[in-house]
Amino acid sequence: MKPLKFQGFFALLMSLMFQPLVSFLRSKKIPNFIILPFISVFSLFVIVIFGNVVFQIGSEIAGEGEFLLMRLEYRLNNLLIWINSITNLRLDSTVLIKELQKYATPEWLSNVASGIFVGIGSVSGAFIIFAIYYVILLAGMSNYSRYLKFVAGGEDDGLVNHFVKVQKSVVSYIFIKTLINIAAAAIVYGICLLFEVKFPFFWGFLAFIMHFIPNVGSITTTLLPGLMAFIQFDSLRKVIILVVVLGTVQFLIGNLIEPKILGNRLRLNTLTVIFGLVFWGYIWGIAGMMLSVPLLVMIKLIFERIPTLEFIARMMSPTPKINKTAAN
Repeated sequence: MKPLKFQGFFALLMSLMFQPLVSFLRSKKIPNFIILPFISVFSLFVIVIFGNVVFQIGSEIAGEGEFLLMRLEYRLNNLLIWINSITNLRLDSTVLIKELQKYATPEWLSNVASGIFVGIGSVSGAFIIFAIYYVILLAGMSNYSRYLKFVAGGEDDGLVNHFVKVQKSVVSYIFIKTLINIAAAAIVYGICLLFEVKFPFFWGFLAFIMHFIPNVGSITTTLLPGLMAFIQFDSLRKVIILVVVLGTVQFLIGNLIEPKILGNRLRLNTLTVIFGLVFWGYIWGIAGMMLSVPLLVMIKLIFERIPTLEFIARMMSPTPKINKTAAN
């Protein structure tokens, strides 16, 4: 089965996010032929610049691929020697090193370093398709109120009001989630910089992207910088401290800070999240896993507005905490 393209849905999310800005500028009597090209060009330009920075870092990592792989082989060999010295396992590092040399080539490392963007296919082709979808949706949604009134069959504003409320909730979720991810990225960047781990900006960027994937993102953001530290440093104690610090940060953000900020209405229960990761990951790969939660939140918010489907929205929500005082 050929994976479906996700660019259309990503373009829809982007256009939804910028609709409040479009409406605000239109309220200031700025014409559409100025607003839409300005927002389109500016947002696409930011994406291109950001992508180029990431590709440069990926190329830098790929350039050190052979050296990093040699260091990894050396560190694994020393680790197995140490394990054999304190146990009776008598592990042979030769087999492990041969397997490592077989699969972990510089080309593999290059693919991993740039896989955030190139894993979804041709970068240039994907970006062009996304840009076309984005510009069309941004322009088309500027008159959504008139179209929704027509669909409703009259001057009834009920459908328009429902759309506006769902849009505001989705934009609020994406905005808050993005801010949380930026904070997580800054913390990971600062920790890696403090521990002198190579490529701290890349690990910070990885944290920003991967935090859109529940659970899996936090584990990845902890283990991959830890792997780089294991390759880079001779001190195993320093590596363990780094992993513990990163893991603690991920736990606090994912289990305390984010639930407190988002609240129950914009959150999903664990079963729904797992289903979304599996389903959308199967359809769109890594990109689908990243977009699964925003998509499920959007579906949940829509179901909340439909009385006959409201029970599904409740099924997707986390179980509310019982007030012991009220229960008694």
